Amino acid sequence: MQCQEIRRYWLLVTVFLSALQDHPRPAGSVGRDHLAHSAYQFLPWVPPARGPYHPLPLREGTTMHQPLLLLGSGYSAVHEFTLAQIAALHPVVLADAVLPTWARPYLVRHLAVDPADGVTTIDVVEAYAAKHALKGVLTYMGEHLHTAAQVANRLELRGPAAESVAICCDRIAARAALAQHNVPVPRWAEAYSPEDAAAQADLLGYPVAIRPRTREISAMQANSRRDVLNVYGRMNGEPASTCDRPRQGVLLEQLHAGPQIAAEVVITDREDPQIVAITRTILGRPLRDNRCAIASTLTTA
Repeated sequence: MQCQEIRRYWLLVTVFLSALQDHPRPAGSVGRDHLAHSAYQFLPWVPPARGPYHPLPLREGTTMHQPLLLLGSGYSAVHEFTLAQIAALHPVVLADAVLPTWARPYLVRHLAVDPADGVTTIDVVEAYAAKHALKGVLTYMGEHLHTAAQVANRLELRGPAAESVAICCDRIAARAALAQHNVPVPRWAEAYSPEDAAAQADLLGYPVAIRPRTREISAMQANSRRDVLNVYGRMNGEPASTCDRPRQGVLLEQLHAGPQIAAEVVITDREDPQIVAITRTILGRPLRDNRCAIASTLTTA
């Protein structure tokens, strides 16, 4: 049994909230019934009581006048439930390239900007925030984590340092940071060419698990040099969806028998980090495309 890594996303939703006090709207700001920028789309807010999901009841003492900025809407089949719960507690301003029909009932405003373009997103949000108070920034999409942290830092909202989030989004940098602090991890290596990957796998010993440096795609198992070359080609040929910018290269790890253990951690302003669940994942036999069949169990704390 091994503890392969601490999961980089806390309950799949990383929230950067300025939660200790309300932020009054700056004097002279534009009201809700006006547009402050050509990229801002006004959406009348209606409590999202309809639809396939029912929002959580409003918590006592919670005000509905402090919008949160959400980077990326995601997909209805996967993310609508999460968005509905967020919208039940706060008005939501969405920053995304498009406004999905399914997300519209949960939003008060749409900023037409692609979160994958971090620099432009920061500029657009900063211009919006100059006239509209925002309580916090959040995202439930891994590829936008770094941008969300950068936005929160720029607006001086509470949240982790963007530099720390960048490390969490980079598997190689994360392994190096764990090793620096004497946290046990499986033997690993980085590679930036198919030949380099095969040579590193030979040194680690087979089987090895291969993961892209930053992209959120499944691990693949390699049992031979030929497998390594095939896997490397697959990973670097697939479309990139990264925390920041695509970084070529892969992470190779020695594959041990036994479950991989991940801790689901929630971090808030008011208390120490809390482990709320433990996930144990067992890798099965490799599939035809070298991906691993997996079985996971979740234990709540």
